[in-house]
Amino acid sequence: MRQAAVIARKQAGGSASMGFILIPSPEEGIKGMAAFSPVDLAGRDAAEAWDDLLDQLAPEVPGEDPRDVTVMETKAGECRRLRMRYAAGEGPERPVGEHIAYLWVFGDYGAAVVMTISFASLLESARWLPALDELAAGVWLEQRSGEGGAP
Repeated sequence: MRQAAVIARKQAGGSASMGFILIPSPEEGIKGMAAFSPVDLAGRDAAEAWDDLLDQLAPEVPGEDPRDVTVMETKAGECRRLRMRYAAGEGPERPVGEHIAYLWVFGDYGAAVVMTISFASLLESARWLPALDELAAGVWLEQRSGEGGAP
């Protein structure tokens, strides 16, 4: 995660990501890909960055379900999980899926990291949410000796 924060600061307009493919078994095939993407905070303080990034990832739209934000503690510090439902296709009876995002803000490093994954059905999302929470909980940020900042 520390290296992702360093990359975010150097990427002025570019991006660098890590991805993990979710394949429970060869018979089931690929269920999704969790992507970790660094974000340059461009001088914003941590409190402002949380609000800005939550608004970018899941803008609150009048008349739609409110975004579901859960604060989690991880090895890298505080994380916020967002769950956002979406309807695919056209018409009144459309399949409903879910986007899930985990957000870490590292104010001392001037960067944030977002982990995202989407599922085409709510059943698949519910099935894999505990595993994603476990993955997020295990994310850590190495602190080099002599440096302040996030754990």
